[in-house]
Amino acid sequence: MKQFFKCVVGVFIFVMVTLVVLDFVYTKIYENKVVSNKVKYLMSLKNSHFDAVFFGSSRVDNHIVTSEFKKKGFSIVNGGIQGVSLKDNLLFLKILTNNNVTFDRLFVQLDHVYNKSELSHTSYTELLPYFRDPLVKDFFKEEFNDFNRYYYIPFYRYAVNDYRIGFRGVIANLLSDKRVNGVFNDYNPLYGSFKMSTCHLPSKLSENPTAFNKIKSFCTENNMEVVYFTAPFCTKLKPSPFTNLLAKQIPNYKDYSTLYKDDLLFQNCSHLNNSGAVNFTQKIISDYFTK
Repeated sequence: MKQFFKCVVGVFIFVMVTLVVLDFVYTKIYENKVVSNKVKYLMSLKNSHFDAVFFGSSRVDNHIVTSEFKKKGFSIVNGGIQGVSLKDNLLFLKILTNNNVTFDRLFVQLDHVYNKSELSHTSYTELLPYFRDPLVKDFFKEEFNDFNRYYYIPFYRYAVNDYRIGFRGVIANLLSDKRVNGVFNDYNPLYGSFKMSTCHLPSKLSENPTAFNKIKSFCTENNMEVVYFTAPFCTKLKPSPFTNLLAKQIPNYKDYSTLYKDDLLFQNCSHLNNSGAVNFTQKIISDYFTK
């Protein structure tokens, strides 16, 4: 019995040491300087100043062409991430501020995300390697009931999210560097133009838009100039009072939802193709940036 107990303890110690080593190795690989995705890019920004930072989902990621600003002598960050919510935007805004990233103006894209307050699965999984960062830790502690398992059990966060940050993710981070001449291209273009399907916006605003209110408060507390805007939709967008309601609710809001009547500028009804994105970026520059 004593021998059996020693064997069990030995196996337990071996497993725990293995998990600790794997957790350390995986985390170090994700923390390396190879920038392989937008989350990692935003986490890598430190001690920098930009003319503007843009936050939103794919409707920023695919719409704001960084190189067009550069041509005009402006430096910006396209902080759009596919499928994220305003709660994600708030977290990354706090991370940039904590990392001493400053900017003259913040742009936040609003559509149906105005009515949502939950964290997206994209940020949830891709931020797990940074779980021990104090700001990320506090955010997750507030968000998740199973925080203790993620934080205290070695390698648990990687094991249960293997499809996003497991072995394949580790290999991708080792091999995939999306920088060109040391610069990460934070604009992801779309090409072509598909048949447009009908697109909808909500018919009313949330009575308690928690994430939006927190962004608004954070910007006020930190003296940040912020512009809220709705990016263009195709002509198949169903009539809705949504953007008019936003305009009444938010003084510093700009509605671009019906800017274009040519659907050839869109890849799908919610997303401009590269030609449309260049045109829209030039419109933003014309409206808000002067040298």
